[in-house]
Amino acid sequence: MKKSVLSLVFILALCPVFADCGGDSTWTKYFDGTFFTTTKTVVVSDFATAHKVENNFINQFNNDFTQLFLWAFKDIGESNDKDKNAFLVEIKSTKLDKMSGVTTITADVIVPGIKRFKDVIIKAKIVETSDKQTFSNVFIDVHYSNMLLKKAYGTVFVEKCSDSEVKISATVSVRFGWFFNIFVTKKVYKDVVEWRLAKILQNIKMVIQ
Repeated sequence: MKKSVLSLVFILALCPVFADCGGDSTWTKYFDGTFFTTTKTVVVSDFATAHKVENNFINQFNNDFTQLFLWAFKDIGESNDKDKNAFLVEIKSTKLDKMSGVTTITADVIVPGIKRFKDVIIKAKIVETSDKQTFSNVFIDVHYSNMLLKKAYGTVFVEKCSDSEVKISATVSVRFGWFFNIFVTKKVYKDVVEWRLAKILQNIKMVIQ
């Protein structure tokens, strides 16, 4: 009997563990000055294809950031909806320090009709963990920002649901710097940030499918 139980446990341990896909959703919570957003979508794809696209994202984030605006960041800039333009981030340059793995992003942050904050610095590092068969996690940590952000980090999850479906989700935590902490209300965050995060996932989904 014991041998049978042990054999069953061993067999189950070898079986792939699939995620519960569920449906598409996006939601945000606010607590003690920090916004927490989770967005997810289900993709008709095998895991290997989704993982390849994810690796392409990491490579371009580190080495050719502007290429991301052709697909992952496509159509997340200025919108025809004025509410979505309460503030805009204009990327000017990016540079990877290969020794530390930290990418330095220089940008202008524009609050239309109020001010353009020039040469805002954001330093971020991106790290992946994966079993290359059923899951992959990409963690993005903002090490430093001289104005826009006080603290921010996020993780993109790619998880196999079945042989033909993959769940892509992202969880993001954002705490803004002093000026933007006053300026960015819950509505402004939802209008400006939340929909762009969801749009990025939808853009990635379109490339994978």
